[in-house]
Amino acid sequence: DFKYQKMDMSILGSLIAHSKQIQCTKLIRDHHEGISDISVSPFNEYKATAACFDKTLSEYDINKAQQILRLTGHESGIWTCDYSPTQSGLVATGSSDQKIGLWDLNSQKLINFLKNHDNSIYDVQFTTDGKYLGSCSKDTICIFDTSNYSKPLEVIEVPNKTPDNGFIYCLNFTENNKSIVTGFIDGTIFAHRIGTGYEDDIKFHLLPNYIETYKEDEEYSKCVYSLAKFHKDDSKIMLSHSDGSVRIYEMDLDSRKMKLKDQFYYFTSPVTCSDSSSDDQMIIACGKDRSCEIWNINTHKEIKYTLSGHTGVISACHFVKNGKNDIVITGSYDNTIRVWNLRKTQ
Repeated sequence: DFKYQKMDMSILGSLIAHSKQIQCTKLIRDHHEGISDISVSPFNEYKATAACFDKTLSEYDINKAQQILRLTGHESGIWTCDYSPTQSGLVATGSSDQKIGLWDLNSQKLINFLKNHDNSIYDVQFTTDGKYLGSCSKDTICIFDTSNYSKPLEVIEVPNKTPDNGFIYCLNFTENNKSIVTGFIDGTIFAHRIGTGYEDDIKFHLLPNYIETYKEDEEYSKCVYSLAKFHKDDSKIMLSHSDGSVRIYEMDLDSRKMKLKDQFYYFTSPVTCSDSSSDDQMIIACGKDRSCEIWNINTHKEIKYTLSGHTGVISACHFVKNGKNDIVITGSYDNTIRVWNLRKTQ
């Protein structure tokens, strides 16, 4: 139902001009290297952790814009972090040192390092019920049963891997936490149902939008940068793509299909991260060109808010799920974390 075509930049410029322009209300400058990922606590929505390329994991009080703690232990930069939704204070990290870190923020200690990957770990995610932890590095996916981290429940070596078809960059869980979905830098999506074996695996090839005014002559030119779930429909997943789009797909693995439900043409640069509000009425999407827009998902021709201020690639964006969806937190390669109050507009 949706055609792949280049968005008229004059129309997009008009949408931005009519949106509410917002500057951040709180600025955090505690790191000397870029912020790679942010996770918001499911137990206290005004707490967030930040993974950083300076090898540290920090927790922040969002209201006060103050650092609560900083933990060290990884030997290389940290790419990703995620709170457990069921164990208070438990956070998982993934690093270029090829280790998954399990941290207890309550005691401010490292619990354990899991050494099950042979390459940098780009994403870690807990299922929403806290039963599983997923991790990905290059062409390997690990799934852990969180009741026993001694060895992975499954180690999935992605089949038919070649040097030309890219590697895994992001992951998430769908279908009531029974399937893991990963995004590749070659623009494909790989779906695996937990415990079913390889015969049920599916690899989806996505069509790019081919935004003509943006060209990227490097291996990330087709990359799926992030996969985000919706809160009220577990069959849907939101994809941030290097072709300048945010796409919403409905996954039906029984019929082995992934149907495009909606898409938002973005800027003439890759969309590096996205998130949905807790009521699924808004999405936030951030570009490699430091742009950051919040769209009304039902009338997606309307940009509600434009967030301005970051001077580097925005690597993470999240709504604070406080029932109001009026607070947003972002992290960037400009070494800063910014907090935005959507009710305070210029």
